[in-house]
Amino acid sequence: SESRPRAIVWISLLFLLLVAFNGLNVVNSYIGRDFMTAIADRNRGRYVFFACAYVGVFLVSAVIAAFNRFAEERLRLLWREWTTRRLMDRYLANDAYYRLSEDAEVDNPDQRMTDDVKMFTQTALAFIVLSLGATITSVSFLGVLWSITPWLVLAALLYAGAGTGTAILLGRPLVRLNNAQLQREADLRYALIPAREK
Repeated sequence: SESRPRAIVWISLLFLLLVAFNGLNVVNSYIGRDFMTAIADRNRGRYVFFACAYVGVFLVSAVIAAFNRFAEERLRLLWREWTTRRLMDRYLANDAYYRLSEDAEVDNPDQRMTDDVKMFTQTALAFIVLSLGATITSVSFLGVLWSITPWLVLAALLYAGAGTGTAILLGRPLVRLNNAQLQREADLRYALIPAREK
């Protein structure tokens, strides 16, 4: 589509910002270690140096996090605009809206196109960014843990596996409830349209 070049730029920028942010987190872990060591050793010079480094890394991380959020929002808006345009074209082509209004399985297609596209792009992109960020963080910090002891890597993997399994078991029923909520909200909005026209 015509949005592809811009989307590639924003995706690339988002990836680079995630890598930079996670790299700074790793650097921050080492600075924190040396900072605490300087406190324990009562070494004033090293304490001041690592305190300044700590503040510097924090400020750079804050700037990168802000740009990261901006890039994510720009990409989400671009994706939402493209998806909405495609759905509207298909909805209005060949009288598809008449056929959809007669189909009992499809409820409130006009409402769904706006709200569901927003929800889909927002949730899907947040999930992708979180997954990518978690993968980069895991790879980065697994190296740090491995340098301490391989047992920490095994403990972290077991902990993450148990947490993921529990989240899947507890979250599965929420999908059905979320769909029911969206359907009822769309029905309410559709029912209120005639009240506005009176």
